[in-house]
Amino acid sequence: MNTPLFSAVEEYIGKDMSRFHMPGHKGSLPLLGRAALYDVTEIPGLDELYRPRSAIAELEARFARLYKSDLSLLSAGGASLCIQTLLALALKPGDKLIAARGCHISAVNAMALLDVTPVWVFPQYDGMTGLAKPVTAGEIRKTISANRDAKAVYLTSPDYYGVTCDISSISEVCREFSVPLLVDNAHGAHTAFLSPSLHPLKLGADMCADSLHKTMPVLTGGAMLHIKNQSFTKNAKRLMSIFGSTSPGYLVMLSADTALRALESDFSSKLSETMDMLSKLETIAIQKGFAVPSGMRDPLKLSLGFFGAGYTRGEFEAMIRSRGIEPEMTDDRFCVLMASPYNRPKDFERLEDFLKSIKQKPALPVRENVCAEPEQAMSLRESVFADTMEIPVEEAAFKTAGSFIAPCPPGIPQVIPGEVIDENLLNLLKRYGILSLNVVI
Repeated sequence: MNTPLFSAVEEYIGKDMSRFHMPGHKGSLPLLGRAALYDVTEIPGLDELYRPRSAIAELEARFARLYKSDLSLLSAGGASLCIQTLLALALKPGDKLIAARGCHISAVNAMALLDVTPVWVFPQYDGMTGLAKPVTAGEIRKTISANRDAKAVYLTSPDYYGVTCDISSISEVCREFSVPLLVDNAHGAHTAFLSPSLHPLKLGADMCADSLHKTMPVLTGGAMLHIKNQSFTKNAKRLMSIFGSTSPGYLVMLSADTALRALESDFSSKLSETMDMLSKLETIAIQKGFAVPSGMRDPLKLSLGFFGAGYTRGEFEAMIRSRGIEPEMTDDRFCVLMASPYNRPKDFERLEDFLKSIKQKPALPVRENVCAEPEQAMSLRESVFADTMEIPVEEAAFKTAGSFIAPCPPGIPQVIPGEVIDENLLNLLKRYGILSLNVVI
């Protein structure tokens, strides 16, 4: 089957060894059935994730060929581990990082651990949908020009709603200033299989993090760090081992191994069929008044602004779940539905029937967003590790945030440690129903 890691584990299982090694279930776990036999650990013959010499090395080499990278590293710790690693590869303590504000909390946590100073590029907002617009090449050029000592640029594309940046144009600006471009592509591992490819590496990124499990037949936690810059390959495994567990999940890694068969064969055609179905569903939704994001988008995301059809969050959530449909996320305006080629036909049938059943009402107003840059009172690292106390939101005005406020999903920090809680942030917290937060003492 050309599955090197799976074959190695199969060979081990066939020996019927007495398992005096981890994990404690010894291959017998009723919850998993026979699959528990495959939940092994790094013993001779099964390779080591951070010092691969055989099966895992071959697996990573096949991913590198598939994604046309200089190096692709397997992660059993999700894209978060990949993001920690790529930031550590590109930056040293005290370095400046130009970053689009709408990044995931995993990236901001890594910045704090690495003592990196973020220079935020705050978004503009779409007046029709209320969604953040993607950062532009012009905005990146302006920010680099004002921060010539910045060591890298960090973007999230696609974002949680499927909105994508113009990576190609931004990468040209980064090359002009000799600054590496790093991309959180957690939601876009499948973009390499579009025609033409819209994967960040293809569009000029130096490194990117892909969550395989989000859109592919891979268990939760399966991800890849892709590197397309030889200067970052030497220390990649060593730095990844600093952040990653010394007990990587073999079931996760095996699922990535077996997924390669699909990725190397019929995944692109299945992806195309799924995109066609989602396009059809989006057309129905638009006819019912739903708002959808504008601009370049991830074709596997169906983000529906139910306010356009006249519904509140509570009303819409009750309706969609009553039809046996569980979305990825709903906020106070949008419902995000993530599809993959592995959804069942009846999943799409349910969604189509649901959308057709919607009775359109007068649209609710678009929520206005104010993009105001908070005052930074302390460094990110200093505030993350400072002594804090929890207080009611009403008492937090003009105090310094000591913790993240990042509703998950989407896991995007609305408040970042070290920032002063001004009126805009207070209003934001109240809108999310946050009743208390930690502030620096």
